[in-house]
Amino acid sequence: MKLNRWIWLLLIFALVAVTAKVMAQCLIPYPDKLRDGIAAVTLYGKVSDEAAATLIEQIQAANKENTSKPILLYINSPGGSVLAGGLIIDAMEASRRPIITVCTSACISMAFYVFEHGSKRLMLPHSLLMAHEMSAGVDGDLGHMESLV
Repeated sequence: MKLNRWIWLLLIFALVAVTAKVMAQCLIPYPDKLRDGIAAVTLYGKVSDEAAATLIEQIQAANKENTSKPILLYINSPGGSVLAGGLIIDAMEASRRPIITVCTSACISMAFYVFEHGSKRLMLPHSLLMAHEMSAGVDGDLGHMESLV
């Protein structure tokens, strides 16, 4: 019985080691692995005025470098402010360097539209894209929304 457990532990260890090796050779570089003049910026969390200001500042700083290498924009966001998202999209379109958007987990609502404006769009396996009709700022569960009507 104990031998069986050791065999399973060794198989699990081998599987983890192989998975780590495959992830290390992933085609989409992670921010801590970037080199060769490629810049990385992130949009994690809600699309808000503060997040937009930070992201726009990072895009502008990356454009100060005299290179045509792309900027990778990693996105994992449930969406948020349409106005803040519009500012981000304007900054992306004004960028001299191409901006490649990477959906790392979820690009929902306004984050979907930011993702859509990348010069190239990449998604990690099992990531989620979701767009929806306008909600006019209504937020909450179905019972709360029905009570507002």
